[in-house]
Amino acid sequence: MSGQILDEVLIIGALIVINSLFVAAEIALVTVRRSRLQQMVEEGDRGARRVARLIADPSRFLAVIQIGITFVGFLAAAYAGANLAVSFQPVIAGVQPLADQAEVIALLLVTALVSLVTIVFGELVPKRLALAHAERYALLVSRPVILLGRLLGPLVWLLTAITNATTRVLGVREIDEDRLTSEEIRILVERGGEQGVIEAEEEQMIGAVLELGQRRVHEVMVPRIDIVALSAEAPLDELVDTIVKEGHSRIPVYEETIDNVMGILYAKDLLPYLKGVDHPPPTRTLLRAPLFVPESMTIDDLLHSLQRRKVHIAIVLDEYGGTAGLVTIEDLIEEIVGEIQDEYDVEEPMIEALAGNEARIDGRASVDDLAEHFDISLNGS
Repeated sequence: MSGQILDEVLIIGALIVINSLFVAAEIALVTVRRSRLQQMVEEGDRGARRVARLIADPSRFLAVIQIGITFVGFLAAAYAGANLAVSFQPVIAGVQPLADQAEVIALLLVTALVSLVTIVFGELVPKRLALAHAERYALLVSRPVILLGRLLGPLVWLLTAITNATTRVLGVREIDEDRLTSEEIRILVERGGEQGVIEAEEEQMIGAVLELGQRRVHEVMVPRIDIVALSAEAPLDELVDTIVKEGHSRIPVYEETIDNVMGILYAKDLLPYLKGVDHPPPTRTLLRAPLFVPESMTIDDLLHSLQRRKVHIAIVLDEYGGTAGLVTIEDLIEEIVGEIQDEYDVEEPMIEALAGNEARIDGRASVDDLAEHFDISLNGS
């Protein structure tokens, strides 16, 4: 009797092991990192290519694995109930108070024991292992899953078709697994920072890039009152003196008022007329066509506009068509990497701490500057 019970236990154990392989395969294929997998595919790894083919059609491989899990689980439960419970029945019948209900008690005990072992060793343990080593397990199980899918082709097709039809009726749209939201990227970056993979400066820059689509031009532009501009009637000497004094390589030129910007004067366009020219051309003939953008434009859209036009400066217009400010590509880069100081810049702090709890704050300082300087959270405000 003991030898028979041992054989039955070994058979059930083998079925639980097979179940654990299916469970591990499911978790590994679902959680494998797409970026790492793509890298392995580009390196010529055949196993990675098999995994990529599998996860490209998740409905199919999930159907294959679910068929395996269901079938093996059914076999284990049926075999345990039909054989192992019968083998244990005489043992329980030997206990006099339980003799009358030996068959039922044996079935309940075997079912509970097999369920416990299946949950621990057929579900939880393989899931934990697959989560910890998703890539390794995915590579190992890819070939067997593909072969099993071919053997079960008609059944897999039927289950996949029923599943897809049901989800369509329920209004569930197919999820693009390869598309990451900005919030998901931000979470990944934060985790990388916590683990020391990404430096603090890198984390800040990535966060700034993700915010380019939310921030508006008016938040980063040089305001109207700070624009250095010249009249179209200004003589050559005044143009040169202003460029030398201000240190700008590009200056807006207007007619009558700053609200009527005619173009942008490039310092390099003046170089041919600085020496040996008795009659320099009118300023208007030296101007480049300006790029006008609304102050409501997002920063990333502005960056694309500057790239398309191949210019480094844009005039920002308010809702009435007047000049609200100007913005340069350097301003946009500074939003990502922080302030860029060159040898001509005189750094003047926007916020200067004074005695006690007092501070001198430039009126042009943004709310974000204040929050960062004083370590204030603006969430929900």
